[in-house]
Amino acid sequence: MKKIFLASLLIGFSFAFCHNVLAVGIISQPISIEDAMRGQIVEDQLQLINSKDEEISFDLSAGGDIADWTTYYTIGDIEKPLNQALVSAKSSTQTGVLIKVPDGTPNGEYKGSLIAFYKPSKKESSEDKILVSISQKFTRQVTITVTDTEIVKLKAMVMPIKYIIAPNKPLQIRLIYTNQGNIAIRPQAQIKIFQDDGAEIFDAIYPYPKKEIAVKPLKTKEIIVPYNTGELAEGKYRAEAVITLNGEELHKDDFTFSISIEDADDTNKTNKHQNFIASIGGGNMIFGYLLIAGFILASLLIVSKKVKKVKK
Repeated sequence: MKKIFLASLLIGFSFAFCHNVLAVGIISQPISIEDAMRGQIVEDQLQLINSKDEEISFDLSAGGDIADWTTYYTIGDIEKPLNQALVSAKSSTQTGVLIKVPDGTPNGEYKGSLIAFYKPSKKESSEDKILVSISQKFTRQVTITVTDTEIVKLKAMVMPIKYIIAPNKPLQIRLIYTNQGNIAIRPQAQIKIFQDDGAEIFDAIYPYPKKEIAVKPLKTKEIIVPYNTGELAEGKYRAEAVITLNGEELHKDDFTFSISIEDADDTNKTNKHQNFIASIGGGNMIFGYLLIAGFILASLLIVSKKVKKVKK
């Protein structure tokens, strides 16, 4: 809990002070990929920051072992590679990054970096001779460990879109799969429904949809499966989900829901709010609230600074 609180404060203070520290730059959190397979594609983003009063450009490249493995692209248009990115005044933008481990790459550790090179324009040079004569190179470190061992590792979450269902309306179940291994996977789910007294009333297997792309390594995929509640009477029920892959159980989860016509909308709004807060905290509601608290604290600090400047 102490680590979570400190992380929240750190993020909050970063929001408060980064506008005074950063002129241009990138978010430089290192990328570390373990147990990558030959031919595997690592997808990520490079966030570029511009707090200047005019549009600037970055030249994009890569260095070290990954120099020839890396391609940049406009997010939403993966077929169009690019080597330069424009960032509007006082804003930031994200550029897509593909790092493909070549076939035939020997096992071992490979290091390199994503590079964003900023060179001030001539206009800037005439206005600010002290700063503009210095071009800036920003790097984001990348470490990839290549192996020939297939690793299957899955993190899953199972929850309903709504916890209170009106009579004759379907229960929609969210199956959230995060692939933490190094091969694409197609998990399946066994769903059971129990009455409040523990009696089992439903049991079915939901294979991974054939039309859906398999969950790629280090990616998250959400599948929604419906359950028809038409024959259920009003009351409380429990759903149990067992996630398997190639016959092996990888995750087990459950949740309760109700069939009721009363207060369904208000309760579901509350649950929707709780799910949103949890998503901010990476699935942890407490962490989500702490991050929001950190952001509010940062905002108050910024406002306080501006008020002091105005008074002066």
